[in-house]
Amino acid sequence: MIDIDQETTVREIKPKSRRIMGGGGPEEEDLKWPPWLRPMLQTSFFVQCKLHADAHKSECNMYCLDCMNGALCSLCLAYHKDHRTIQIRRSSYHDVIRVSEIQKYLDISRIQTYIINSARIVFLNERPQPRPGKGVTNTCQVCHRSLLDSFSFCSLGCKVINFTHYSTFVIFA
Repeated sequence: MIDIDQETTVREIKPKSRRIMGGGGPEEEDLKWPPWLRPMLQTSFFVQCKLHADAHKSECNMYCLDCMNGALCSLCLAYHKDHRTIQIRRSSYHDVIRVSEIQKYLDISRIQTYIINSARIVFLNERPQPRPGKGVTNTCQVCHRSLLDSFSFCSLGCKVINFTHYSTFVIFA
């Protein structure tokens, strides 16, 4: 007979553990972000509006921060008249937003900004590079894209990923 010395382990169930087991409420990490941020980052923009497919300007490039129900076209905005809406733009096949629009609702410090068509913008989601260029001394803390020295993230999405996993820093203004 084999004698195995087994200790009884008592484990405290914390909110994160309950969530894994299917019990708890919203993730603690989600409380750091405005409720519209994650859905917006996961939305597909620049698709044809299903409600206004026959209309001339039915490309979905707007987002309602109050409804959080997906991308909107310019015709859908009539139903969101008194809501907070923002316009998503495109740059080199990536979704961007003007700094002047997003900084009203979100702290974008430490995210590298770019000037495109005379407007200062930030990218919504990461844009990883295959490998950093020669002499690069600063990269995005999440996807390792080359950055200017004063920045830590290349996009809103990378900042969300970083602070969700590694910090308790509150991001929204």
